[in-house]
Amino acid sequence: MGAIDDKAVDAGYVDHAAYRAAGGYRLLQACLGGRMHPESAIVTMMAAGLRIPDAGGGTVPAGRRWRQVRSAAGPRTLLLGVDGGGPWAFRDRHYLGSDPHRVLEGALVAAWAAGIDHVQLRLPDGEPGLRAMLRQELAHLRADPPASGLAHIAVDEASPATGTLLEQDAESLHWVRDILERGADWFTSQGRHGKRGLRSFAVSGAVRVPGVKLVPAGTTARELVDDYCGGLREGARLYACLPGGAAGAILPAAMADIPLDADTLGRHGVDVHPGTVLVLAEGERACDAACAVLAHWRASAGNAGRDAIDEALALLALPTPGGTAARLAALAQALRDGSPAASRAIDSVLVHFGHELDGRGDVARAA
Repeated sequence: MGAIDDKAVDAGYVDHAAYRAAGGYRLLQACLGGRMHPESAIVTMMAAGLRIPDAGGGTVPAGRRWRQVRSAAGPRTLLLGVDGGGPWAFRDRHYLGSDPHRVLEGALVAAWAAGIDHVQLRLPDGEPGLRAMLRQELAHLRADPPASGLAHIAVDEASPATGTLLEQDAESLHWVRDILERGADWFTSQGRHGKRGLRSFAVSGAVRVPGVKLVPAGTTARELVDDYCGGLREGARLYACLPGGAAGAILPAAMADIPLDADTLGRHGVDVHPGTVLVLAEGERACDAACAVLAHWRASAGNAGRDAIDEALALLALPTPGGTAARLAALAQALRDGSPAASRAIDSVLVHFGHELDGRGDVARAA
């Protein structure tokens, strides 16, 4: 087992030798050796219903996207980019930092199925240990390849990705091997509340046991907290959660029994892909959480956006006299195109937590 000192790298991550010893890369050998056909893999992935990020911030079926890329003109590139502020970021770090070769095998199989010969892994600044570990493990893979014909794979390659892009996250690549080895039915047999598959959530805040939690698809926020995080910290009651972290949406406890699923949340007016879940307890303020979201996105906003965010931060900081809601609504509208996450956070306060703005005592009790 490997060991590199970095917050994103597990102390006992599965290194190349351990992964190969446990049957790793046998699937890739079967693919490259002609014992599996790309269309067969694509059909299985479509049947499993595994979804991957799309350019608009939502998700698309992985199998369908693989087929689209395969039929597109070259060159083709698979891009795994760990977004420092996106809902996939913590999960990507978790899977890359604990079982990197399962992700790499998933990427190489996806590249084979989609007709891709170039894979790029892009990491944000501030991940020196994770970057060093991945380069080390790639060196081991190149020194002992499981088969010939592997796509070229590199970390933080300087040249920009060109041609047709297949963008994937680490979690979806992590499941490729299991789905193709065990079958689509194995994956779809998991799930709750009418949803199928498995999902991971990076949970923080007012829970007893934070961290990345693997749960059935369709799990609700309340189930996530109670069944997988040991419940709320002692004496606390659920007040709200941010299902997408810095993506900005803030949901009250009254919505805690809705499946944490992008389609379901979308039907309730929540335009966010859930993943990085911040849990708030009674006594905490949604306004403060909104301020944290706004502060996170301030640096990437333009001059007008920063001015709007600064004004919103001032209005959200403390209960203020009448007129606050109307002005915040105008600021949210101004930020909608340039800083949608900031706009989403303000909208959440206006829709669900208006009592915090007019100072009607402490935060109201939620179910």
